[in-house]
Amino acid sequence: RPHLLPNVAETKLGANVASIAIHSRHIDSQNDGSDTKQEEACLRRVLSTIKSQKTVEICAVYIMADRLATINSLTKFSQYLGCRAISLQQYTYENKSGLNEHGPFGKDDFIKDLALVSNAEDGVIGDLEISSSTLLLREMIEYNNRKKGITGRIVTCPLKRK
Repeated sequence: RPHLLPNVAETKLGANVASIAIHSRHIDSQNDGSDTKQEEACLRRVLSTIKSQKTVEICAVYIMADRLATINSLTKFSQYLGCRAISLQQYTYENKSGLNEHGPFGKDDFIKDLALVSNAEDGVIGDLEISSSTLLLREMIEYNNRKKGITGRIVTCPLKRK
């Protein structure tokens, strides 16, 4: 069986790199995820805050979402802001059960997504009140930052449930 988790970076991305994790989830199975205005506003705010704290030459946005339309829209918006969008390139699970809270992705793909976006160092965007996955993501980033010797607070922006 192939490795489930991608390698987490053991070294800092660089002093002039802004890296932000976005976790967008939808609880309404009828929501196709194409409306990303809330995430876009948060991304602008978080990136602006990071740029006020350090010189940013490179921007990386790690995207974790349960709707393909969300991933596509946030990829385009990240590129519009001059950032590199990073998301899981290949999903292996297709939800055919009709239980669509987590969209078409689940099982191993969720864990792969979580491991990938935990490589961000500077910001977290997501439901920071209710989503255990977003809270876990924030803890993983803080832990990875401590391992890398990175100090300072992570810039956050809360998303409202969709």
